[in-house]
Amino acid sequence: MPRVSTAAIDRVRGWAATLVILALSPCLAAAQDPPVPNSAQSLDLLIRAYRTEPIDAVLDRLAVFVSSKQVDASVDKWLASRKGDKDGERRELEAALMLYAEAIMRVWVGNDVYPDGIASRYVPALKRIHARLEALDGRSAFLHGWYLMWEAFRHAYVHLPVPSPLDFLDEALKAFPDDPEMLLAAGSRSELAWWTADANRHRNVEKAAMNTDAMLVKARDYFRRGVAGDPAGFELRLRLVRVLLALGGLDDAAKVAAGPQWSPTDPALVYLARLFEGELRERQGDYEAAARAYDEAIAKASQAQSARIARAHLEHAMGSRAQAAAMAIGAMSAASTDNDPWWLYNRGLVWHFDEYLTRLRDLVRR
Repeated sequence: MPRVSTAAIDRVRGWAATLVILALSPCLAAAQDPPVPNSAQSLDLLIRAYRTEPIDAVLDRLAVFVSSKQVDASVDKWLASRKGDKDGERRELEAALMLYAEAIMRVWVGNDVYPDGIASRYVPALKRIHARLEALDGRSAFLHGWYLMWEAFRHAYVHLPVPSPLDFLDEALKAFPDDPEMLLAAGSRSELAWWTADANRHRNVEKAAMNTDAMLVKARDYFRRGVAGDPAGFELRLRLVRVLLALGGLDDAAKVAAGPQWSPTDPALVYLARLFEGELRERQGDYEAAARAYDEAIAKASQAQSARIARAHLEHAMGSRAQAAAMAIGAMSAASTDNDPWWLYNRGLVWHFDEYLTRLRDLVRR
């Protein structure tokens, strides 16, 4: 299970900095680049260029290529010559899938409001290349990493989901049904869907909010399976505790938090663990233990807004309203250029995207 580093946390600056993590900022086609002739040979050259040249410039050339009326025939011809059974051909197919995936991601980042039309130019080829690789070896290391990267990208744009034809989670779970990382991805999607739902319990205290609990149950089940496969996977356990708390399963959450693996060393993860422990103890009525947990969380992050607000809530529950108000005002007004790790945790797999993308680029470009 990848370990979340403080450096990775520091690179992200709220929602706007998700674009920095993605490293896919839009750029205009270079004026000096000649139009790309539409042929299978041209696609072959683009894929070779993707493996050796600056990526943005290659994506600009691909944008010209996919705008041609003959693009489908060109892709047909290229795929017909790449069965994947010769040395290097599967690696070329993998590079092609990455090239088209990066093109779609760049469209989504650069055309945030209405990206669907532009992205549709890339979808048919991406689907066909994926199908070819899946047929060759649906459980390859490349596809394992590619599914994780793609799911992390989807989490970054949960407010503007990519089209359903580009949802590969079912294929990923079919190929890797017991893989802890894939179960983390699946559970995180359900957890994120619940958090962003208009009628979850945080936004709607009415009974109707219970309808979103099915998302939490789904997330809980994925996380439980993931923990069974990787007891040392701390993020799986962390997310399981959070989901159990949201479902009201305090006893179950306490059992997970009391397990022998509940001892992260990364400050960001320690912060989250103490934050969730504080909520657990507060809801159990052990205010003294809750205060200790929140204080430990605050000590682990320079921007500990969530833990400070939770601590203020605890003071209010204990009757110290003036102290609670002072803590809340301090939490909301503190100036910091750092991130509260909670903000990143609450975006699903986004904080892993940089790692996943780099790993795949290294695999197909080496």
